Amino acid sequence: MNAALEDFLQHIRHEKGQSIQTQKTYATLLGRFVQWAESNGLAEWESVNRKHLTEFLKNERNRKPQGQGEQGDQLSPESVYLQIAALRAFYQFAASEEIVPANIAENLSLPRRWKRLPKALSDIDIEKLLQAPTQSSASELCTTAILELAYASGLRLAELRNLRLEQLQLKDGFVTVIGKGNKERVVPLGQPAIEAIEHYLRVGRPELVKSRTPANVFLTKRGTSFAQNT
Repeated sequence: MNAALEDFLQHIRHEKGQSIQTQKTYATLLGRFVQWAESNGLAEWESVNRKHLTEFLKNERNRKPQGQGEQGDQLSPESVYLQIAALRAFYQFAASEEIVPANIAENLSLPRRWKRLPKALSDIDIEKLLQAPTQSSASELCTTAILELAYASGLRLAELRNLRLEQLQLKDGFVTVIGKGNKERVVPLGQPAIEAIEHYLRVGRPELVKSRTPANVFLTKRGTSFAQNT
């Protein structure tokens, strides 16, 4: 695995003209994946599948930054963003060079970075928007879960409306999303979004379910999925 990694680093160094800092960052991030893969019995890149990538990213999400004890915070969304970006860049190269049969990282979705938030919203505005309602009706819990998910993932309105229960992988910290062109991608979530969705599923959604309710995650007061003009 290290030989292919070195080929990739040579590629971005000589053909892409990436900076030394970028090269070092990719080497560190991809080296961490290689170490994880080998510790899990994966000796060749061809043996890695997308499930392995999501398991690795789950492990990274829960990993404490170096120098912090058991009580330290988890890695930041920015760190996870960089890890996914590194995997996508490597697999794009590896697939083009036929090192691997397919680009299995193509549909890994990059989490939304803070700087992409609407500039019109201040930190205080965002906190107020995401603040849990004092009256926690089923519909309000649904709204809170939608806002937390949209804020954490950047999903489109159509993707939020059409999200189904079987697409949730909350224990692993991900959702799988069917987007444009019917393409599936994996979207990592932050802990606040996971907790809001879990609370809604446990307390709110059961009150909204009717006899013909679909398997959509988010439901209206009538127990139906949200309309396209919502």
